[in-house]
Amino acid sequence: MPGVPDPKSPTPPTKTTWFILFAAFTGTIPLYGVVAFVLRQSERLPVPSDDVHGVFRWTLYAVSFASFLAAAIVPRLFIRAHTPPDPKGPIGADPRPLPHIFLTASILTLAFSESVAIYGLVLVMMGEPLLNLLVLGGASLAFNVAYVLPQGLAYWSNEAR
Repeated sequence: MPGVPDPKSPTPPTKTTWFILFAAFTGTIPLYGVVAFVLRQSERLPVPSDDVHGVFRWTLYAVSFASFLAAAIVPRLFIRAHTPPDPKGPIGADPRPLPHIFLTASILTLAFSESVAIYGLVLVMMGEPLLNLLVLGGASLAFNVAYVLPQGLAYWSNEAR
């Protein structure tokens, strides 16, 4: 019957769905700080040797940097692989993805970004100072607000037209 939604078909992603996911991924980052603070107050966390501390800390910082690069690059590659080029658009321009492709790419970006905050929590659980979580979690929050949020706002404002 025309005009009646099919209950078996999936609901297309909307701006509201995107904002809920953005808020969920971004909102968990401060919660990691709460978890780390509570752990520091209630348990005696392990204190590995200085050699292990240094190697592990710098390894996770390097992996965090790689995660930020992946957060910026992998979703673009995903969009290009799943979106045909616009024949009327400029040559070499990024294609305009469908909403479900954009939503998937956003989830990839947010997951890579959140992993950086998780690395900070891992460092705290390994006995490192809370400052590590502050640095990595803060960088993750800043990335989400300065990079992911403007992309989402731009996409959904263009989608509304």
